[in-house]
Amino acid sequence: EIYTLSLHDALPIFDYPSDARQKKFLDDFRASHPAFASLLDNLNKWGYNSYSSILKAYDFGNPTRRERLFVIGIRKDKDNGKFKMPEPTERATTMAPYLLNEVDKKFFVKEGTVFRKSEAPRRNIGQRIGYLVKSVDKPKQDNLVYDRNDIAPTITAASTYYYIEDKGSFRRLVPEELWGISGYSKKDWEKIKSFSDFRIDQFIGNSIALGPLKAIYSNLKEAFNWEEN
Repeated sequence: EIYTLSLHDALPIFDYPSDARQKKFLDDFRASHPAFASLLDNLNKWGYNSYSSILKAYDFGNPTRRERLFVIGIRKDKDNGKFKMPEPTERATTMAPYLLNEVDKKFFVKEGTVFRKSEAPRRNIGQRIGYLVKSVDKPKQDNLVYDRNDIAPTITAASTYYYIEDKGSFRRLVPEELWGISGYSKKDWEKIKSFSDFRIDQFIGNSIALGPLKAIYSNLKEAFNWEEN
């Protein structure tokens, strides 16, 4: 079984945590989150060994800050002790390859929209570079601007309100771009592109980036000698 829990930027995003730091965080997280502690206790009672780790999408080829706490349960009578949670495989540094050259005008802001550049120094990847003045003159979830050459912020169901600079103006990240950034294929995009933007946003925002999941399955396959099918 694979469970994921959102960390809501609970850990520093720039460096992958050391084993010692990650163990301490997981111990603290278990102590302060009864549901997580209950999950691990129940897995043990039900006859499963549990393995958990914080995996960040950008460490597995998906250019987004999205991170999740993954918990893997393996039946004790089947566990051979060879499975390990994956280490980073491919560091993604930019969302640029997933950005479209041509985007519908409806995704661009109105002419004359004011951009406020962030005064604070950028310390982390995927950090906003400023905001757009819309209904109010302050940064909010629906007016933040990000560097198109950086990785994307954490993708959520409201990610189409993330903006980037484009052709001298600013526009929202569109569903097809968020799809690719999350690791989904162009082939699968053809199957879903007829859905409304809202439905696609909900699907992407409520799922997980594929990079970490693929790495988990790869390690499971190696540990248990699974055959291709």
